[in-house]
Amino acid sequence: MNDEDETAFANAFSKVNYGSPKSASKTASRVKAERRAVMTDKQRSKGESRNRTIQMNFRCTPSLKRLATGLSGHMAAQSGKDVSIADMLEQAVELLAKQKGYKRVSDAT
Repeated sequence: MNDEDETAFANAFSKVNYGSPKSASKTASRVKAERRAVMTDKQRSKGESRNRTIQMNFRCTPSLKRLATGLSGHMAAQSGKDVSIADMLEQAVELLAKQKGYKRVSDAT
């Protein structure tokens, strides 16, 4: 490889600005688009309206698990759309808070 070839090779990459902020945002949007492209319609519709970023794990009795699963299934049958246990628990905790007179301090946690 001579100097002229090396210069041509280097110039080919210098025209594309890989490290620019504009390039980074294009890459991020492309990754997001590709991620959405492999999702099913059901998966795509779930992500838009929800903001679940915190994970909660706890142990429960088998009877509570059966009750929660059964109730979420019952709610799904009534509403005609999927209702997960997390959806059901969000509604249940909101109703319990109102019933007990709990005033929400902050959603920052």
